Amino acid sequence: MIYRERALRHEYKFPATAAQCEILRERFSAVMTPDAHGENGCYRITSVYLDDVYRTAYNDKLIGADTRKKYRIRTYDLSDKLLHFECKYKDRD
Repeated sequence: MIYRERALRHEYKFPATAAQCEILRERFSAVMTPDAHGENGCYRITSVYLDDVYRTAYNDKLIGADTRKKYRIRTYDLSDKLLHFECKYKDRD
């Protein structure tokens, strides 16, 4: 198995006042629309990621394996009526 250098993911988070949030909401509304699936345009997504006892998915991500997969159970708005079982698969070739 060949491993490549992996790009690091960076997230920046900034506190915002209610007034700043309103300005952003106004600016984004010119180019975006709220998601129609959620009440008031939003909903909670809850995911549980699954791995084996060897932490294969975790370690493959950590070392930047060319091919990797991970399984998750996902639900929306804390509903117990519909659960999604998904396999996310990445292949860099």
